[in-house]
Amino acid sequence: MKTAHTPQGKPVVADEKAPAEAVCPFCGGVVTLRRRKLMNDGGYVFYWRHIANQNRKCPGRSRNS
Repeated sequence: MKTAHTPQGKPVVADEKAPAEAVCPFCGGVVTLRRRKLMNDGGYVFYWRHIANQNRKCPGRSRNS
């Protein structure tokens, strides 16, 4: 997901300046900041991901959100 919340409830977009952990806006679980290297230009894309095997029923886990 691209947007999560800080513990204070403010939205935070996944980018290189974002904190390492945030809160999922759908289930309230902990999400971590991840990055993936792009093949075309060598840049990075940032996104929030749930901790492994946590909150598996969260609707924010689907690719449509």
